[in-house]
Amino acid sequence: MAPAMAGLLQRGIAAPATTDAGAIQMYSVQVMRRVMLPSGPAEIGQVVHMSIENQHVLHRLPRSPATDLVRLLWRMSRATRPHPRHGHETNSSDRRDRPVFKDYIVVNIRDRSRSVEMQDYAINQHAAIVMKHAPLRKAFRRFIINRVVQPETLSSPLLYAGRTEIPLIVEHACDSAALFREALQDEEYKAVIGPDEEYMGREFLSGPPIVVEMDEKVIFSEPCAGQYRVFDILKRRPDVAPADFSAWLDREGDLLAGLEDFRKAASRRVHNHISTDTTAVYAEDGGAEASTGGAFDGVVETWAPSLDDLALFYPEMRRRHADYVDAEASFSVIATEHVFVTDQA
Repeated sequence: MAPAMAGLLQRGIAAPATTDAGAIQMYSVQVMRRVMLPSGPAEIGQVVHMSIENQHVLHRLPRSPATDLVRLLWRMSRATRPHPRHGHETNSSDRRDRPVFKDYIVVNIRDRSRSVEMQDYAINQHAAIVMKHAPLRKAFRRFIINRVVQPETLSSPLLYAGRTEIPLIVEHACDSAALFREALQDEEYKAVIGPDEEYMGREFLSGPPIVVEMDEKVIFSEPCAGQYRVFDILKRRPDVAPADFSAWLDREGDLLAGLEDFRKAASRRVHNHISTDTTAVYAEDGGAEASTGGAFDGVVETWAPSLDDLALFYPEMRRRHADYVDAEASFSVIATEHVFVTDQA
């Protein structure tokens, strides 16, 4: 038996008898807790989360038999567990070709040290409450919580500056805004989901979330999305008219759809035009901060297996964007998806 494994067994840490992802993850937690003491529980939790969820920060862990083992376990879990987009509800294919109402809720946290805590609460507890609500489940074509990776943990550059205060971007997509609005006005929603959202606001948020409603245009999409989802949230230059910005965003999509090298680096690309509809779903219940309010003009989504490969295209992108995009007011975030309902392959 290898000395490192023998030492772990002496500490009462038995290797999992299965390659089930949950067992592997719990084993990793035990390893980290027993071997990395006297680190505090909060620090251990951060390290475990980074090592399990974010491959790109594994290299930041100190080298030791224990952390080498965690790296091995992480690779095993990636090889044996389903793709993160599998195991969710998939709506029937006949809905995919219909027009879609889509929004993002961009969350700002009050205390960055609680980002992981808030992410875990939203993904593991709040989403379970949402998914028990029949009107929302019926309305959803997509319900995805995107866990944002903090920019200081990234070794690859972003297209625009990162935002450390954003832990989550939540995506909803429905057949219509009216259907979604009806679900939000349901008495069960008001009695159960609403109070939980108010709790998260009091406990974690610095203020009301920004809600962005948009019109989606899929530029290209491969059958298997990449590990990372990149959001480039764009603000047009003050001297650029909204119609000109929208036309440029369409031209940029057409250009990238025809670039073979880019399509090797990106598995899916979506361009979203921010809606100017004055009947915004959230406008009835929230102030300007809780609706689009002109905060952004476009959101670009890119799924990619490698952030480094994607970053090779950023210098030329910035040059093309310069005549239309306010670089100082725009920002980028990297996220991993937690998919609860989807109409995507």
